[in-house]
Amino acid sequence: MLLGVIHAALARCVNMPMVMETVATTPPRTTLVVRTIDAADRAHARAASRLHDVRNGLRSTALRGLDRVEHAVVATFRAARDAITRVDAKGADAVNRAQGVVGAALDKARTWS
Repeated sequence: MLLGVIHAALARCVNMPMVMETVATTPPRTTLVVRTIDAADRAHARAASRLHDVRNGLRSTALRGLDRVEHAVVATFRAARDAITRVDAKGADAVNRAQGVVGAALDKARTWS
C-alpha cells in the first residue's frame, strides 16, 4: 500500500509541467567600484602576461647559453680525442721504428756470430 502511494506521488511529480519563474533583472549598473575592479583585473592580466614574457626570455637566454657551452665542451673533447689519436699514432710509429732498429741489430748480431 505504501509503495503504491509513493509510486503515485512520483508519477504526479514526473507528469507535472515545469513552471519557470521569470525574474525581471535590470541591467547591471556600471559604477565606479565596478570600473575599478575591471581596471584592476585588466592590469593584473597585463602584469601576468609581461611576467611570463620575461620568464620566457630568461629561459631562452639561459638555454642558448647552455647550448653554446655544450658545443664548446663537445668541440674541446673532439679536439682532445684527435690529439690523443695523433699522439698514439706517433707513439706507434716510434715503437715500430724501434722494433725495426732492434730487429736489424739482432740480425747483424746473428750474422757475426
